[in-house]
Amino acid sequence: MLKGYKLEGKINVPTNSKGQVQLIVEDKKEEIKVTNWNPGSPAMKTETENYIAQAVKDGIIQASHLKDLQNGTMTTDRLIGLQITIQQRRSKQ
Repeated sequence: MLKGYKLEGKINVPTNSKGQVQLIVEDKKEEIKVTNWNPGSPAMKTETENYIAQAVKDGIIQASHLKDLQNGTMTTDRLIGLQITIQQRRSKQ
């Protein structure tokens, strides 16, 4: 093993020549950082707000989504999911 390197996991060394050396590594859970949506373009924010507002007006989603977008608490992943939901519901009408 080279100096400064570290094996993360467990090594199983066989007791006879028929076996193979095994490295067993446990999956580490990834931490996902959720951020609030913050577009760099005022035009993007306006168009998104208009899109969400129209969906509220059409009765496709609740007004609370528009409020969250307007007050800056809408997360990026939620906005993407909301857009998919709106598209799916519009296609069923």
